[in-house]
Formats: sequence, C-alpha cells, structure tokens
Amino acid sequence: MAVKVAFPKVLVGLGNPGREYQNTRHNIGVRLLDLIVQRQCASWNNQAKGLTSQVLLGGRALRLYKALNFMNLCGQNIRAMLDFYHLGEADVLVIHDDLELQFGCLAGKLGGGAAGHNGLRSINQHLGSKNYLRLRIGIGRPVDGDISNWVLSAFSQEQEVYLEQVLNYGFDQLTTAKSGEDLSSIKFSVWD
Repeated sequence: MAVKVAFPKVLVGLGNPGREYQNTRHNIGVRLLDLIVQRQCASWNNQAKGLTSQVLLGGRALRLYKALNFMNLCGQNIRAMLDFYHLGEADVLVIHDDLELQFGCLAGKLGGGAAGHNGLRSINQHLGSKNYLRLRIGIGRPVDGDISNWVLSAFSQEQEVYLEQVLNYGFDQLTTAKSGEDLSSIKFSVWD
C-alpha cells in the first residue's frame, strides 16, 4: 500500500542571507519563494527566526519561510519555526538547489539523503528525519572547479532565461497540485 503524503502547510526556500548571495545557484529555493510572494502581492515579515509570508495558492493557505542564517545552519531555524507554529516534518516542502539534477530541470521527491547538500544535512539533523517533501531545482555540476565556488556563483544571462521557465513551472505546479503525492512526482525539463 502506498504511503499517503499530505499537502504541505509551509514551503521552505533554502538560500544564504545577504545581497551578495541573492542570485547564486544556492539561493534558487529562496528565489522561487520570492516569485510566489511577488505574484501573490504578499510581503515578508520577520518572525520565527526567519522571514515568513502567508499566501493563498491554489485555494490553500500556505506559509512561506526563509531562514535568516546560512545554509549549513538552516536546520536550527527551520526546527524553531516548526516548533513555533506547532508543525512537523510532514508539513514541510523544502525547495533547494540540486547538483545531481541537470540545470533546467525540476523534480519532486519525498525523503532521501543530503547528497552532500549542507542545508539538507542541517535540516535532517535538526528535524531528526529525512522524511519530508522536497522540490529539487537542478543546477548541474561544474565541468571543473570547486563545488563551493559553483553553488555560490551566479547563473549566466543565458541560464537566467531558462531558469525563468523552471521557476514559472514550479510556481504553476505548487498552484495546481492536489496532493503531496502530486508534488513528490513533479518532473520537468526545459530541454524536453
């Protein structure tokens, strides 16, 4: 029998705080949340050790959350936010960059390891679980060079055009999905 996955109550976008990180690959989760806030004419409030917003998306009231600490420590603030709102890991969808997914791709997933992602590692540690929904946005691996430099670098102008398609698709899926199962099975590529 398949496990029933609830629709999340809070969307968490991973990224680093500060203007210098705003358009980096590592901040793609935050960028999708910013797009949602902009399209819903909502605003950010400083609450629960982060920035929060509330939106109505696809007929559902959702809370959006950006931690105000760096990626490798974000699990502390996410845990504090969940405690503040009396929520658990089953109530969360984490939106994050993924090196193992080709640039231009988007995929949902339920659970799994950190795959070297320090933000996911921190979340897993502080939630005591890996069993939460994820929306993975592909950034691909660097051809050569350091992964830290890669995730902290900006997308090229050409990539920004494709990235807009990916973010728009992510927004559409979050708006039209009927269940957590729908979210966990999202698959999209600008290359198809």
